[in-house]
Formats: sequence, structure tokens, C-alpha cells
Amino acid sequence: MHQRLVTSEFAIERVVPFFQPIIDLKYNTVWRYECLARLVTESDHIFLPSEFLYIVDREKANIELTHHIYALGHQYLSSHQMPWSINLSSADLRDENMVDWLVNECKQRDNDLFGIEVSIDDALDSIQVIERLVAQCKNLSISIDDIESADSELEKLLKIGVDALKIRGSVSNNVHDEAARLSQIIPLVALCKRYQTKLVAEHIEDSETLAELSELGIRYGQGFFFNSPAATVS
Repeated sequence: MHQRLVTSEFAIERVVPFFQPIIDLKYNTVWRYECLARLVTESDHIFLPSEFLYIVDREKANIELTHHIYALGHQYLSSHQMPWSINLSSADLRDENMVDWLVNECKQRDNDLFGIEVSIDDALDSIQVIERLVAQCKNLSISIDDIESADSELEKLLKIGVDALKIRGSVSNNVHDEAARLSQIIPLVALCKRYQTKLVAEHIEDSETLAELSELGIRYGQGFFFNSPAATVS
């Protein structure tokens, strides 16, 4: 029944951005908003991407969806003058027209409010695209998502000059475990400090986790402890 509802009511026009803030923990202010796609049905059911992206893939509508979310995010957040980001998929990065569009869009902007988020696997698979975006889009913020540990592959992206790394939630929530701190989180803090790259801890859900991450030197955080994704920004 659940899947039938998604399939029967899916349309690109029904996918809308929900906004979740990334918090600057030092100043307790919003650093930027991440635009997260949500399918909202006629009966106001809200579905996560994991529940409807199979339809997008099947209909080869990935690029259309990215343009759609960008247009809605820009329309809403431009009036708020808030930094914001959208997520790019592997299909986006492989599409030359999409990359050309992104470069041209950035060149037309006179501010650094807009950014993209790319998973670590997709970024490494399309590292030449990331290099091009860093070189040609000086005002584009690039965050690399799903980070689990510091390694030589990750360092390639830091040498290129990406702006931020986002620690996978399962790693952030292991901060209470000494082995995880020593093998994953502390090396990431040190690596980002060396390259002057922002480090964001995702999926923070309680004050204890926040306190331990902050003590390790992590300045940016995101998660339900601060705000859940919402259709408007506060």
C-alpha cells in the first residue's frame, strides 16, 4: 500500500525542498541550509528520497529533479539571503550539460550563498568534475558527504580545495566510543585543521553527543537536536 501510494501520486512537481540548518556551534547561528527533497502527496503524506528515488531513476528524471529543487530553493531562499546547498547525484556529475549549467549559474552570481553537497563516493568517481567546479566556480561552496575516516583518497579532495566535509551520522554518534574517537573522528579533525576545511557532524540528536563532538574541536553540526527538516526557515 505504501509503495502504491508513492507510485500513484509521484510527480516531479510534488517534490519540494525541506530545509535543515547546519549550525555554527561556536556562535550558535545557522551557517547554511541544506535543501532536502521531499515528496508531498495530495493527501499531505511526506516521503523521503529513499522512498521515491527509484521512480526518478526509472524515469531517468534525475537532472530534471535537480533543476526543480534548485529553482524552488533559490526562489525561496534568495529573499532570505541565507547560504544554502542542494545535493548532487552521480547522474548529475556525469551529465556534461548539468555541469556546464552549474558553472554558468555560478558565474552569473555575485555572492557565495549557493553550494552543493556530493557524497564521497560520487566525488571520487567524478574527481575531474570536482576539480573543474573548484577552478571555475570561485563562489560555489562544495561539501563532501558521508565521510567515515581520514585517508589518502579523501585527502585528494582536500588538496583540490573543497569547502567542507560532513561526517556520516553513524560515525558522529560513535563519539562516546574511545576507539571510534581515536581512529575516525580525531584524525578527521586534524586533517581538516591542516587544510583549513570546515568539518560538519551530522545526525546530532542529543546534548551529550553535541558536547563531546564540540570538545574534540568540531565547529559545525546538523541534526534533529537543532531542527528537523522543514518547509520553511526560521
